[in-house]
Amino acid sequence: MYCGDEVFSVVGDLGTATSRFGYAGEDLPKAVFPSAVGHVVDAVEGGRKKEKAGDAGASNSMDVDEAAAAGRIGSNAAAVLGDAKIGLRRTDLELSFPMENGHVRNWDAVERIWAHAFGQIAVRDEAKGVPFMYALPTWATRAESQTVMELAFERFEVGALYLARSAMLSAFSTGRASGIVCDCGAGSTSAVPLLDGYVLQQLVGRSERGGDWLDGKVGEWLASKKVTVRPFGQHQGVVAEKMPPHYRQFQEQRVLRDVKESCCLVPQADSDDGAMFDVEDNDPEDGVYELPDGTKVKIDKALRRVPESVMLPGNDSAFSSSSTSSSIPGPQDLPGLVYAAVEKADVDVRKELLGNVILTGAGSCFRGAAERLQFELTEKVPVAYKVKVVTATPLERRFSAWIGGSILASLGSFQQLWLSKLEYEEMGAERALKERFH
Repeated sequence: MYCGDEVFSVVGDLGTATSRFGYAGEDLPKAVFPSAVGHVVDAVEGGRKKEKAGDAGASNSMDVDEAAAAGRIGSNAAAVLGDAKIGLRRTDLELSFPMENGHVRNWDAVERIWAHAFGQIAVRDEAKGVPFMYALPTWATRAESQTVMELAFERFEVGALYLARSAMLSAFSTGRASGIVCDCGAGSTSAVPLLDGYVLQQLVGRSERGGDWLDGKVGEWLASKKVTVRPFGQHQGVVAEKMPPHYRQFQEQRVLRDVKESCCLVPQADSDDGAMFDVEDNDPEDGVYELPDGTKVKIDKALRRVPESVMLPGNDSAFSSSSTSSSIPGPQDLPGLVYAAVEKADVDVRKELLGNVILTGAGSCFRGAAERLQFELTEKVPVAYKVKVVTATPLERRFSAWIGGSILASLGSFQQLWLSKLEYEEMGAERALKERFH
């Protein structure tokens, strides 16, 4: 449809924790906000919804937890999105999330997030007639891809669409078309081999040890210190106002995430011959972190080393428990995922893959993460292979898939690859997906 010069287009990337949308050709996304949709409910008191005025005689008020499980909360209410609105202390807001275990489970939430994003970046008529590049999770199913296409063309009436795997875009953001993309995201950690811009799907490895999993380990550490997380600074001894369950969990997790990002690192490691790298020098372990309610907790080695769990196989982490079991088969540590992918790859491409290990995602921004991955992989692979871990700045790692999409969609040579709305109407979603994107 589009040939020659670059055209005005929008790039979108919906992740487990945050969504990122903006204009192609820009350095960073214009809109970044939580991947959560809020619905206003009745205020809650004592674990049950308060009765509205005029309904004082009603005696069958449903518990908020039961209502959330039944999917009846906020079904007719206006959606509440964006960090500024969701981040406020509220007792009348319940949240729903579109992503679960790397797959979309709530398409209504996806639609609302897209609409909010287009409004945030001031796209006319909700992107009607505008080319739209969307980053799909690497493991997205054909059915999910087809639904995305139908949503884009039929609900938002975009002018053209291009679906790209997020790992491919992350590689493009570093100027590489081949390698292994190690993405440390909120929902999972993955190792995705690429060759000449194509994802080698049969070699993809994935682990549930993502950022949310690490947040849980920080929560376990706080619980071991008998510390309760109070996200809005309620004083000790004061009974907190009852909030809808998912909303409270979301706010508590934000506190745990801040503890993790402020206090944790990936520590040093020793090899058999005594060689080592050091990230803990001049980094005292007797620091203190102050929680929102004023509680001060002493930072110790166990807390600092929480992210090391992503680098260790099995239950070698400091927080080994039944929660470390995974529904995803195979290695759970990042070096193990990379090694397993390389081992299954053709011998002729192993050298190229190991020479371009691309570290991305917010979970890769811990100090020492790149060095530790380099060390662990070098220990695993034969000496004939040289391992090179490629990293960008922490900010670029957080938005790597979006940045890769921004670069790709702004290239003049790319414009002929768009799927136009006319082509979609002629071929239909199933055929268009098969012929153009798979």
